[in-house]
Amino acid sequence: MAMLFPLPCPELPEFQSLLLKGPYHASAPIYLALSHATQDPNAKVLLFTPNRTALKEALLDINDEWLNHNGGQGGICAVTRRVEIFYPPTLAHLRLLMSMMHEWDGVLHHAKTTLDCAPSLVVLHEVSSYLNTQASEATVSAYLSVISSALSMIQSWPSESMKPSKLVVFDSNLTELKLPILRSLSFAERHEDTGQHRNTLTILLERYFEWQGEIQIDEEYGEHVSEISGDQDLPDEVVDLTPVKRSLTLRRRDREQKAENEDVVWRWSEVGSTHEDGTKHTVFRWREA
Repeated sequence: MAMLFPLPCPELPEFQSLLLKGPYHASAPIYLALSHATQDPNAKVLLFTPNRTALKEALLDINDEWLNHNGGQGGICAVTRRVEIFYPPTLAHLRLLMSMMHEWDGVLHHAKTTLDCAPSLVVLHEVSSYLNTQASEATVSAYLSVISSALSMIQSWPSESMKPSKLVVFDSNLTELKLPILRSLSFAERHEDTGQHRNTLTILLERYFEWQGEIQIDEEYGEHVSEISGDQDLPDEVVDLTPVKRSLTLRRRDREQKAENEDVVWRWSEVGSTHEDGTKHTVFRWREA
């Protein structure tokens, strides 16, 4: 099963498409890719993110203890060979790149976009980062066009030899993103209040995904590390007694049985500790919802 954390941890429910919004931990997409590729020796993962430096800095900032200790092991390195990360700098580059992706069919169209096998998981990371400028393409329709392009790419893979590819979107800024539905037609219209459109994108996006999850900073439980339960051992170094506490609520979109569906809620703390050399790292501790 797919996971967002190192073991021991809860597993994600079986999904075909998943939208994750809110302040997730920086290593979540890495754990998802690794766990997916680990469960099937033929699995392949494509991850699209707008900025190599931003992704690297976020991972360095959290300094995930499990990744630090296990990322160099032979088994993990073998799995990472089936995870490809692309860094298209703009929405136009992203859509073009996805339109060019294809499985090897005897013809090499381009070395970067010709894959040895079709991916079983496609991850879109921080799509809203493309839309934080004043560019005319920063609209609800532009964001939705990226999702449509990703779905079209997934549907283009041959279905006879494999299960349909899965799609996951990570976007930490989605709930705060304010976008006009369409591009403004005149300078006079560019100053209109877009606050009323904050929820429009989220509502429309939910129609594309089987599951959606929202991560939140949780201040309502646990004030001290000793109150947090979990099997992951804390190091003996100096421990931060004010960990970052988060929660994830997973909800399935099911029109026929919506009233009967129950939310899946996870709660955890990200506990920081300091090595003897002064470097800080993060481990995850679990608590019942």
